[in-house]
Amino acid sequence: MTAPLPPADDPLAAECLFPETRIVVIGGDTIYRQDIEAGRNLFPHATMVTGLASTEAGRVTYLFMDHATPLPDAVVPRGYAVRGKRVRILREGAKATLAPSPPLGPVTVT
Repeated sequence: MTAPLPPADDPLAAECLFPETRIVVIGGDTIYRQDIEAGRNLFPHATMVTGLASTEAGRVTYLFMDHATPLPDAVVPRGYAVRGKRVRILREGAKATLAPSPPLGPVTVT
């Protein structure tokens, strides 16, 4: 099923519960705190999953969030590298040196 999630404060959201759902994978765009909050309301027993993937590299990162997982104030991070993949963010114009914090630059996956 693919559909936008209603805002967490939407009065109709309480009527749309899916209590049997165990996992919800969301992605395709930036994920915000309010997206996870809305998902937690709609799917009260589900683990929310996001991450990063591409056609060339396949699944690169995952982030699993149950109801006890603290949420960031705004944008939800893309998670941690999957086993067997090394994810690096490079400095612009540099050969293979890691970017400083906060990391901004091209992403390489090996």
